[in-house]
Order: sequence, then C-alpha cells, then structure tokens
Amino acid sequence: MIDRAASYNADPDRILAVTRLDVFGSYLDPEKDRLGDLDLGIEIVRRFDSDSWTEMSLAYTAKSGRTFNRYTDRLFWPLHELLRYLKNRSSAIGFTDEDLALLTTCHERIYDIRKDPTTIQPPPEATVQRL
Repeated sequence: MIDRAASYNADPDRILAVTRLDVFGSYLDPEKDRLGDLDLGIEIVRRFDSDSWTEMSLAYTAKSGRTFNRYTDRLFWPLHELLRYLKNRSSAIGFTDEDLALLTTCHERIYDIRKDPTTIQPPPEATVQRL
C-alpha cells in the first residue's frame, strides 16, 4: 500500500495526491490471528488550483480514454481511479477520510507525503478531496 501511494504520488500526470495513510482496526490488534480486512484512513488532496478543478477533472478523464454515461462519473473519475489503484483489485481494503481520532484511539500513520522524497509535493494550501 505504501509503495502504491508513493508510486501514484510520483506520477506527474496525476491530478490528486495521497498525503497520508493511517492503519487502524484489527490490523493493529495483537490478539488477532487472522485479519479480515485492512482499514485505512486516507487524506487526498488536489494538486492544482481548485478554481479550475471541474475543467481539469473532466480533461483528465477525457485523456483516460474511458467513456462514462453520467457527468458525475466523469467528474469523479480521478478519485475513483486513485482508490482503484491503491486497492489493486483487493476487496479487503477499506478507506475512510473521517478523523480517526474520533473513531478510535488505536491508529498508526504508515505514510506521509511530506516524508517521501520520491513524490511530487502538493501545494501547502491544496484542497482536500473528500471520498
């Protein structure tokens, strides 16, 4: 997961970036012998100015070569693509963008874009993209 996030963030053609990943839930429970799924807290930001976000998102989707029946599917393709990329076809990975401190006291940061020298850093004022 960490490698996929870093790889995604290193691609200059992407218009979103994963700024952090936190693991929580059964993965951190030492009492669990068998894991059912991997629960991750995620923060995603837009790499570019939000004033032109709609046009940028639609242009990115058009470049993908994919066709969509609904406008909203085209608009949200960059986010959907990012989550698919990270999940790598695994149905056992779940994401939330909720504040984990409100959900649990047991969570651990596994990825922080600011500590990854291989990635393209988003601007400090980047707009958070909600799931």
